[in-house]
Amino acid sequence: MKKHTLIAILLLWMGVGYTNVSQAQVDVKIKPTLTSRHYWRGIMVSNSVNIETDLQFNFSRFQLGFYGGYALEKGEYSEFDIHCFYNITNNLRLSIWDFYASRGKASIDEYDYFDFDRLTTNHLINADLYYRRGNSPISLLWSTFLWGCDLDTDGDQRYSSYFELDYHFKVGTNNLTIFAGANVFDESAYATKTAFVNVGISCQNHIKINDNFKLLVWAKVAMNPEKKTSNLIFGIGI
Repeated sequence: MKKHTLIAILLLWMGVGYTNVSQAQVDVKIKPTLTSRHYWRGIMVSNSVNIETDLQFNFSRFQLGFYGGYALEKGEYSEFDIHCFYNITNNLRLSIWDFYASRGKASIDEYDYFDFDRLTTNHLINADLYYRRGNSPISLLWSTFLWGCDLDTDGDQRYSSYFELDYHFKVGTNNLTIFAGANVFDESAYATKTAFVNVGISCQNHIKINDNFKLLVWAKVAMNPEKKTSNLIFGIGI
């Protein structure tokens, strides 16, 4: 997909979202999290303890957010993302992410944030479609890298794609999810062939501190059958 076409689509989509929510009251949320590791879709992004923060502006069906992730071990990992969510229907959500991570360098500060040359940029534009019907225990996710630093050896976009099937249920006050995520195409960012790359179970709950404040705690057992790895990750936030 050519860059000017992608930009036009994004601007049109954001314009539609703004039209629908321009009269709505803005709900601002700050969501800090402390995690034992940063593990994402079968990829160990950071082995260190990480501080992550998501600043969200919610307008009815539309959300604009800014995410930052930083390892406590200096030079291990840093990331700054911009994301937009739009609820197409009550069951279907579209999200666009601009991933901007250190990718092996000591810091994102070593890159030029305003470099938008497709062959040299550190930006990575990702689109997600998430479907869950009402309170159904089943949810589906399709995700594709549309533009940026997801290139093959010839400099062409790989359009790396990921599909995940989740099953949600409760045990007491605990919210659990069994998940199975797969790399879709050969030679992509997730794996060299079609395979399951992210399989496991997660659990989250809230610890009440007082009538006005609760802590969110979660744990996740995640395995990558393709890489033959397994992890237990813990997180705490609000």
